[in-house]
Amino acid sequence: MIKIINFLLILMMFLILCFNVNADIECSKIQCNVPKCPPGSKITHSRAFSCCPMCA
Repeated sequence: MIKIINFLLILMMFLILCFNVNADIECSKIQCNVPKCPPGSKITHSRAFSCCPMCA
């Protein structure tokens, strides 16, 4: 049972790494404008959702 859980964790990490590399390749084609964030929020950068920085 523990071996199955370990295998799934390793598989998940591998898929996340592959997705991030893919996102970097896709994102390199996109020109981003840095958003002007309202007071109290800060710029976040999440490749999983968007190539460009967002306010959060």
